[in-house]
Amino acid sequence: DGTLDAVIESAYPLTDDQIDGIRATLEEKYGRKVQARAEVESDLIGGVCIRMGDEVIDASVRGKLARLAASLKN
Repeated sequence: DGTLDAVIESAYPLTDDQIDGIRATLEEKYGRKVQARAEVESDLIGGVCIRMGDEVIDASVRGKLARLAASLKN
């Protein structure tokens, strides 16, 4: 049916409005309907990590710290 499944992980519970906003942004980006499911993953520290199939959009504090650490090692 062309619908994409997305798992939105966040450090804290998201409101329905926040989930709807993320879903709308993903639908605009991909040009397809998105079915979103939210999960709480406290080790993210803050921000969100979105998983859609093989693609990961990491906007979490944990991910940013990991990228910073990697850049400092190079």
